[in-house]
Amino acid sequence: MQSQNKALVAYYAAISIMFGALELFIPKLLPFFRLGLANIPILLALGLSNKSFFLLLLLKAIGNSLIAGNIFTPFLLISIAQSLLSGFAMKIIKRVFSSSSLYGISSFGALISTLTQIILVALYIGNGVYVFLPIMLLLSFISSYCVAFIAKRLSLPIIAPRITNYSSDEKNYLFIVSLLASIVSITLTNKTIPLLLIFISMLLLQRIVGRKILITPYLMLTIFIIISSLLTPEGKLIFSIGFIKITDLALETGINKALKLISFVALSQSYAHIFSKGSSIIALTLSYAYSLIHEIKRSDGSIFARIKRTLSLSELEPTQQKKYNMRLPIYAFFTVLCIAFCLYSFLKM
Repeated sequence: MQSQNKALVAYYAAISIMFGALELFIPKLLPFFRLGLANIPILLALGLSNKSFFLLLLLKAIGNSLIAGNIFTPFLLISIAQSLLSGFAMKIIKRVFSSSSLYGISSFGALISTLTQIILVALYIGNGVYVFLPIMLLLSFISSYCVAFIAKRLSLPIIAPRITNYSSDEKNYLFIVSLLASIVSITLTNKTIPLLLIFISMLLLQRIVGRKILITPYLMLTIFIIISSLLTPEGKLIFSIGFIKITDLALETGINKALKLISFVALSQSYAHIFSKGSSIIALTLSYAYSLIHEIKRSDGSIFARIKRTLSLSELEPTQQKKYNMRLPIYAFFTVLCIAFCLYSFLKM
């Protein structure tokens, strides 16, 4: 793939990330549900070659996970699967039924995305999550029309804008080793107390390196996972709340799955920024994305007017990304803590 084509694909992915970042300010009705604004440039890029389109979908999934701070969680795999399956489903519909409207294509993509999401989430949480399928399908159908409505009023440039001083060769290999060791430790830990200690440690690391801690998303995820687990009773009955039977094993399983997942989220929040530098196409995509977001923030007028103006620029100014504490000893210390808590969980077995 030629460098200019790569830059254009990276730019389209950055536009997706820009919309995904804007969506973060919209309250979620369900922890796993998003409006899908990140799909707006996907709808407008269905004419790309299969290779370029595949790269766009992959960059969209990875980039949005990095911005949201979910890159080292099961959300990444779910996001990649959703993005690839729904994206190519829309591309096939567009090719087979050339007269299909953007609304129909968007609705079909939303259907595939929601089904993929709920199936994969059920593999992690349990079949109790299927109770949320009807409401998620309804919400995704409504949001798909909103996505198509906005897409019809925008257009993508055919040449990627220039970033005035994009250049970086910073390497983060030792941070990646530390990260992988933490991921393995969290994955292998299956006891409540060690998982709780790991989560607290990751929150502390997140605070030390300068990333803002938002407690509400952690609480929403925890409640959602525990309720989903309780919908498939297992073990001895403790008490009942309406049609929900609280059983000991289901409650313990739900708590442990929730603690493991929010530990991964906290870990992601602490490490995500290390991939925003370098010479990779992901780093270029993020550089575009940060510049786009910066342009929108400093522009005047309605949000739609700001977006149209930003997408019409032929040159983007680099933005000063927030400087996070990157001292390796800090990360290494918390990695050792994760390993220690993991070993403690095995000693308690």
